[in-house]
Amino acid sequence: MGEQLLKFAHFPHIARLLSAETVPAHARLSVLDVGCGPGTLVNYYPVPLPYDVYGLDLWPHQLRQAAAKRLYAGLLQANLVDGIPFRNESFDIIVCGEILLYLPNPRQILAECCRLLRPGGMLLVYNPISRFPKIIGKLKKWSRMVYQEKSTIALDCQRDWKISTRPCRVTYYKPGGLIEDVNATGLRVENITAFRLLLNRIRALNKLEDYRWYRRASELIARRYPHLATDILIEARKDTSTQAGASVHESGIVSKISGVSEPLNLRRPNT
Repeated sequence: MGEQLLKFAHFPHIARLLSAETVPAHARLSVLDVGCGPGTLVNYYPVPLPYDVYGLDLWPHQLRQAAAKRLYAGLLQANLVDGIPFRNESFDIIVCGEILLYLPNPRQILAECCRLLRPGGMLLVYNPISRFPKIIGKLKKWSRMVYQEKSTIALDCQRDWKISTRPCRVTYYKPGGLIEDVNATGLRVENITAFRLLLNRIRALNKLEDYRWYRRASELIARRYPHLATDILIEARKDTSTQAGASVHESGIVSKISGVSEPLNLRRPNT
């Protein structure tokens, strides 16, 4: 059942988008999985991988799970509040899957993604959306003042992530707001896709996803009317003539910044 849930529908869609990308002159696409977590996304890629995938996350336990899949060309622990520690134009494709909602600086991260993309490169942003982001954001912040799980951290006001295991949601977007922020980086939005209409936190609704007709109807409506969906996937591309801006991370492929460890190089999967 797990693979059928609409919450995972974007993973195979992203894999198809990557497979459709034209192979560059250097023969292999370079992909950055921002907020890779346990490496769920690579489960949907063909094996052996036709591209080099690099993962970035804050928590070591997530990176260890990703490393166990033996599919990443490299993994790096980094705190995205401080930016993304790679030099300009390092990647052909960047995937930000459900990561902006946890960050107090989503616009900065989107700008960083633009900087890291090679000309003609593609950015894929998958993120929850809301009709009333300001109201929900304030209610969430007030609720954290009353109670917050000890294992969580709100990165907009707390910095000691080492005592936590997962982040709280701190940023809420309307569909138009997220699209505007992507456009503001200089990237060109090419397509918007949605997959589900309900978050399905109620078990009865989860059971509905066992039925193919329900999954298909939800996807059809969400794709036709993405502003009604709970999540959207934005496909944006960097213009071939765009030059990357200056950055404090230009000096090398990986720079030392606060909260960043050395990259973990992994063996390539057996072929």
